[in-house]
Amino acid sequence: MRNLTTLLALIPLALCAQTYYYITGIDVSPASPTDQDAITLTLHGDLSSSGAYIVSSSAQVFGGVLQIDVTADDPGGLAILVPHDEVIAVGTLPAGGYQITINGTHVSDGAPNGDHLLNVSGGGWPACDSVEILSLRYAAFHSDQLVVTVQNGSSELFDYPNFILFDNNHDTVAIETVNFFGIGGVQDHYLTIKPGVVLGPGSFSGTLELWTMFTQFHGCTVPIAADLCPPGPCSMVYINVTNTGGAMVNATMEWTITASGQTMGSGQIVLGALQMGTDSLCLPPGEYTLGMTSMPATPGGQIYFSVSEDQYFGGDQLQAPFVQNGGANTLDVPLFTSCSGPNGVGYPPSDDRTLVRITASNVTIERTDGAPLGNVRLIDATGRIVGADAGRDQRVVIDLAMIPTGLLLLHVEDAPTRRIAIVH
Repeated sequence: MRNLTTLLALIPLALCAQTYYYITGIDVSPASPTDQDAITLTLHGDLSSSGAYIVSSSAQVFGGVLQIDVTADDPGGLAILVPHDEVIAVGTLPAGGYQITINGTHVSDGAPNGDHLLNVSGGGWPACDSVEILSLRYAAFHSDQLVVTVQNGSSELFDYPNFILFDNNHDTVAIETVNFFGIGGVQDHYLTIKPGVVLGPGSFSGTLELWTMFTQFHGCTVPIAADLCPPGPCSMVYINVTNTGGAMVNATMEWTITASGQTMGSGQIVLGALQMGTDSLCLPPGEYTLGMTSMPATPGGQIYFSVSEDQYFGGDQLQAPFVQNGGANTLDVPLFTSCSGPNGVGYPPSDDRTLVRITASNVTIERTDGAPLGNVRLIDATGRIVGADAGRDQRVVIDLAMIPTGLLLLHVEDAPTRRIAIVH
């Protein structure tokens, strides 16, 4: 009976002794390897007894994973922990980020999480050649954000990517919070501008870095130069309405966009066979308010109204629920406000040498210094040119009789005042 008891008591001890090597840390040599360096890993740890030893160790790469195979054994010995460093030759690796994993037999991996990350620098991933930055610009409705539009033409997904933008002094300008599993095709990535950074209108130059795995591994570095503001005198804004409720809604939604009490545009979106709809307006940078009403006043359903920079709810956008039963339905719309001038709806105040006079029937533009005006264009809210003149004289008169009431943009191409927003 004593022998059986003794054997049962030894079973837990035998089970515990199945781990013969306890890894406590991982070091990489050189500490910041490049794709030209012969890399060595050192496993720091303790053997389970004076007789324990490492049978074999090796390294192999599977994509972005550096797998370390370690086998330990213990034929018997004094039950004390014996420090042991296992050195493993890895060799050269392509530039990129790697996750170190331990595939052990009779081995326990207790190294810190940070020890399992390996970044190899160099000329960048081969896939970086297939990453094209299509544009860098301000977000349409969020003045604290920049938008990077990127196209990935490779099979490399760049897992959990984010972009970081630096200026020419390598000071951080904006950082993206990880929002994608990878980069596939064309994507918009939104970067938040760091507090205290003032970019203003105009061009920007610096570098854009692509990182992966939640900013653990550096992937690509791209020099970049871009105009952060929209190129034209106005930008298309899409007004959207959608019913997300279960019940069908039959209603006419009437929208109005105003600036400083003046109506910039208005229209209707009908909900019927389609439970969503969109309308559009071309606006210069500035502060606007979108108002929304419905006929009938209580249409039912669960209606949302929004503005977006791309058709069908694409790109940057703002959204609000439609309050029924006669409630107020307005949405503040700050459009490219980092690109707007001091006179409110977008552009610098008039220069002394350019006078603009507006009546119900015409608009007159005149240079007081006698110089020719240069090309003059009158643009309506859809971006269509509704009036033009070559501007060979110092004075131009454009007839407004055939132009509907609404927002008009006056673009004086060669005058000191380049663009002026007017309402007639």
